[in-house]
Amino acid sequence: MNNTESINRLKNIGNEWIAGDKHRIYFNEPAQYILNISNNKARKINNYCKVFFDVNDGSFFHQGLTDESAIEIFAALRKLSS
Repeated sequence: MNNTESINRLKNIGNEWIAGDKHRIYFNEPAQYILNISNNKARKINNYCKVFFDVNDGSFFHQGLTDESAIEIFAALRKLSS
């Protein structure tokens, strides 16, 4: 995913960050994109995990999430950006 329209939609729901040759869009509350999640788990994800879209690479990345949660969040963000 790297067409301009999709990237602009992601910018509208995330926070754009550019430094040097890095261009990313961070999502500060990634747990909001997971269905049927407990408040406790959502709080942990939002406080300790990172989810971002690398504009140069055209891919989503995460730190600290389980693969299952990352897949669900990435799918929701792809749907919102299309």
